[in-house]
Amino acid sequence: MTHMDLHRLASGVIKGGQSAPPIDLYETDDAVILAVDLPGIDLTRLHVSANDRQVRIEGGCRPQTIQGRYLQMERCHDEFARPLMLPVAVDPHRAVARYEQGVLTVTLPKIRDRRNTTIDIPVSGT
Repeated sequence: MTHMDLHRLASGVIKGGQSAPPIDLYETDDAVILAVDLPGIDLTRLHVSANDRQVRIEGGCRPQTIQGRYLQMERCHDEFARPLMLPVAVDPHRAVARYEQGVLTVTLPKIRDRRNTTIDIPVSGT
């Protein structure tokens, strides 16, 4: 794999050299939140999946019909897939995704670290 291949992989470049949508990733005390710019996305082709340490966003834009030929093409016209490693463990079963005004927001509740938690364990027997 070349240096350019690694750069494309890291930056989410898709077929034809067009880059995947930009993502802001931030956290609160209780959640990891992604904000993804997806203007013109076809919601029927949008798929978001997650496990405890990774989110994957896949989709495509609505096909554009024009009269004439393109002289320059910079807007979304292709499929994309964007995996993103998360800095902390999350609970994907409680994740919520919302698309509003061209922005997809995914909220992933954090899994609390329970290593230092003391739990009383009932003892049964006679």
